[in-house]
Amino acid sequence: MADGVERLPPEEDPEQTTVLHCFHGNLKTVMSWLEAFPNTLFSVNGFCRLVKASQQEALLATPKDNLLLETDSPYLGVTNNRGVAQKLAGHFHMSPRKLIEVCTANGRRVFLK
Repeated sequence: MADGVERLPPEEDPEQTTVLHCFHGNLKTVMSWLEAFPNTLFSVNGFCRLVKASQQEALLATPKDNLLLETDSPYLGVTNNRGVAQKLAGHFHMSPRKLIEVCTANGRRVFLK
């Protein structure tokens, strides 16, 4: 399975919102999902601090409006959630607070319709 998109039935609505939980994919995966489903959100947890270069490249290519931060403690081992925002904020050229605001707005847009 390259990126999972090809496993979905062809009748799936491309405008639907999709959340990829615990995303640790590569750039090809991000691009495939955004091409097939532009409303895909990539949800990142504390393990993003430990990702490979290819996964970091994927995160940096993810539009900020398609990003969520996860805080599924204690199951995903996130003991310092601020580390996730701090790690990603610099890459998006914004403060951790601004990134948290963006991701909060993304979450509200998806989950509080």
